Amino acid sequence: MSRGRAGSLAAFAASLLMTSCGGGGGGGGYTTSPSSAATPTPAPSPAATADVVITIAGMSFSPNSVAVQAGQTVAWKNGDSVTHSATQDGGTFDTGPIPAGATSAAITISSTTALKYHCMFHPGMVASLNGGSSGGGGGY
Repeated sequence: MSRGRAGSLAAFAASLLMTSCGGGGGGGGYTTSPSSAATPTPAPSPAATADVVITIAGMSFSPNSVAVQAGQTVAWKNGDSVTHSATQDGGTFDTGPIPAGATSAAITISSTTALKYHCMFHPGMVASLNGGSSGGGGGY
């Protein structure tokens, strides 16, 4: 009986030691709870800071062609029920997946030339940023 009690006490002490030490070095042995680490912090809406917002609805970009100037920012708002992207044909920009109902991060346009883009999930969805001129410079 005393051997079983000693074993239980040792197991409890080891458990207590592992719990209090954590694994993170420093911080006095305290760690955040797993539930707080797993809860993502909502990001601010990129559309609030974009100069131009293009809507994705009905499996198309609207407007389909947009005049933007170098230095302006563009975001895409997905109004469809499936994930989309805005991926420039030459790889200059890629929003990555934009879930249904979400808005992409704003992308700063650095070119005054036409930038054709498509949805990487639906290659038939195509559009362009036609690179409205800022009055000078050479496409950068």
